[in-house]
Amino acid sequence: MNSVIERTWHDRVREHLLHWIGPEDRILIAVSGGADSMGMLALIAAYFQWSRDRIVVGHIHHGIRPDACLDEELIRTECGRRGLRCESTKVDTPTFARERRLSIEVAARTLRYKSLESIAERNGCKWILTGHTLDDSAETVWMRMTSGAPWYEWTGIPEKRGRILRPLLTVVRSELRGWIDEAGIPFRDDSTNQDLHHLRNQIRLELLQKQEVLYRKTIQSLAESGANLLQLIETVRKLVRLRYLKAFGEWQDDRICLEIDGIFRYFKGLNFLPVEVAWAEMTGEKEARFASVFRKQIPQFLAGTSPQAKLRLPNQITILRRGGKIWLHRENLSMTSVSVSLGTWEVPQRKGILSLERVRLVSDNPADGFRISLKFAAAPLQLRRWQPGDRLKPRGRPTKKISALLAEKKLDPIERERTVVLADEAGPLVVPGIAVAQRAEPGASDREAILVRWKTEHGTHRHDDC
Repeated sequence: MNSVIERTWHDRVREHLLHWIGPEDRILIAVSGGADSMGMLALIAAYFQWSRDRIVVGHIHHGIRPDACLDEELIRTECGRRGLRCESTKVDTPTFARERRLSIEVAARTLRYKSLESIAERNGCKWILTGHTLDDSAETVWMRMTSGAPWYEWTGIPEKRGRILRPLLTVVRSELRGWIDEAGIPFRDDSTNQDLHHLRNQIRLELLQKQEVLYRKTIQSLAESGANLLQLIETVRKLVRLRYLKAFGEWQDDRICLEIDGIFRYFKGLNFLPVEVAWAEMTGEKEARFASVFRKQIPQFLAGTSPQAKLRLPNQITILRRGGKIWLHRENLSMTSVSVSLGTWEVPQRKGILSLERVRLVSDNPADGFRISLKFAAAPLQLRRWQPGDRLKPRGRPTKKISALLAEKKLDPIERERTVVLADEAGPLVVPGIAVAQRAEPGASDREAILVRWKTEHGTHRHDDC
């Protein structure tokens, strides 16, 4: 290896990539046909020349440029010459962008990584390698700084994120291009890289590269600053996971509770971070990160003045705020009405089982359920989540809102959300474990009734006098 690029690449593989890539791991090289990815393909193929069966080349046709098929043709030719397997996928980026109301750039990136993940899964590849350079990281930092992003997002491109590895992240693009020209490696220029409608192209072509004297120092400084900030935030994230959540988080089965005051006290300016880490822990994906929209919403949610609030996060996690605490819950709390009659009914949305059993009246209400009149056996009954405005009149008490009955029981927000009611067309008949409506109780002359039991994974709800 004679050139600076080749020696740099050799050092990177030995000192960094092999830290992640095992001796038997298969890798997917993401190649667009542009200079950077074609250069990476040549370097990796040379390094793994004795084990090329471990390499798969992946190409994504974004459906944007009419001549994009020539990119794929070039890549397949190079792969054939080097004895590498190549797999290509075509996606409809314009339609995806229009349906999701995304920019073409964001839509293309979303589809690209999703497609690369699919190719990696099909081919048993543990790692996906992309050709991002030091310049790409510097441009990313500048974009975030000048687009109004909060300071904690002024980070560069990480070397590793999940199964994504970026082996050229310390290589300057101009040096890489010089070596590519010297080595005679073929590539194709993407015409969209000259389109000044894209912010990245404006920064690259109009700002950074025009400052020729300062260009090298500028990109190195930006990339280094972004990398240092990223490392700092990742260090704080580890401390949150290893120390803060264990010391201050209240874990209960499928939920975690955090004090809002503690978040503001210890994480000023990074209020979203404890919530993000707790969310990642609950999803089982410790490297998962919030999208920018959630990082902006979380501080506003925590500082809200309303007594209660709810925020739905990705991966079916819900945050509930009540008083000075928040609860994160991994269950999808939404539930549609379920029509029920005599028998046993499983309700997976609430992790519970409802049983309606015809019984003889031989005593007062049993300890593990409520009795209602047998006349409701012929009525259309619904099991549903309680709704704001639902009311119920227990025997000997005035009519009360369901929310007031739940407040009396001092249930935490998750249990409140889980509470269901058995109702007919006129409204709630039974709140399992809480109350039964006077109008639903058996009459004095009744000899039989319906026994209503509601059992959750935590046990059977027991009847309490209301």
